[in-house]
Amino acid sequence: MPLTDKRRAELLDYLSASRSETMTANVSYGDEQRAYLSLADMETVQRGGYTCYVFTAKNRTANCPVHINIHGGGFYYGHKENDWFYSAYIADAIEGMVVDIDYSTTADGVTWPVPMDQCCDAANWVFDSCESWDADASRVSIGGYSAGATLAAAVALKLSGERRFCLAVLGYGVADNLTPAKYKLPGFAKRMMPCARMDAFGELLTGGDEAVGRDSYLSPLFAPDELLSAMPRTLIISTGQCDLRFEDERFGMKLVSLGVEVTMRRVPGAKHGFIPHFMEHWREGAQLIVSMLRNSR
Repeated sequence: MPLTDKRRAELLDYLSASRSETMTANVSYGDEQRAYLSLADMETVQRGGYTCYVFTAKNRTANCPVHINIHGGGFYYGHKENDWFYSAYIADAIEGMVVDIDYSTTADGVTWPVPMDQCCDAANWVFDSCESWDADASRVSIGGYSAGATLAAAVALKLSGERRFCLAVLGYGVADNLTPAKYKLPGFAKRMMPCARMDAFGELLTGGDEAVGRDSYLSPLFAPDELLSAMPRTLIISTGQCDLRFEDERFGMKLVSLGVEVTMRRVPGAKHGFIPHFMEHWREGAQLIVSMLRNSR
């Protein structure tokens, strides 16, 4: 049933109070990560209720690639400074540009599909800007982590009839926003976070409307074949300590069955959030991403 103001306030209070339970809540960043900012010039662009940070690598080449990065956070937490460090790192590694999207979250009071619509708007703007940026529109990729991976897949599918991404990078995202967390397999000896917390993220996002959870863009695991067959070349990264690995890998195999070129890598010792939060094994994931970005057209 639709969320009441009281229920929404309860969910927000719960998520705020339980923030320390997230696997990335206490991650800190050192001088190495902060130094990545020196590798690129950053421009802040305000766009209709959300913000884009454009990172242009100092070693960028002419007609360079552009990668769109979408942060995670359960659609609830907003942009964090690590997204800047990570975006600058990737821009330098691909000798190009990264556009980092700070979309509106459920903490701002929005529900689905507002975050997707903002990310679609940003993606269209990136394609339209390639000529003026001296960037290659045939080398525009999109990627994200956790909620950001869900959004990256949604944008790739939503714009499939209009835009062509050379690669979609999906890091431990939610492919099924319909099934309650208690009915999903735990990813390790215990769940990475309580079921109540995972369900709270979803309830805020859908506004309590189960029909929204069935949206093909929000739960691509259940999307029709004709839509999924339009996915671009896809890299799916899962981790051994993440409950979402099972639905991620099911999603990947479904794409494979439809003829989509898919690379899947499970990093056994890694935790949810490991790549853009520079946790253990992050270089392994980042090097794979960079390799595929540099060789995608």
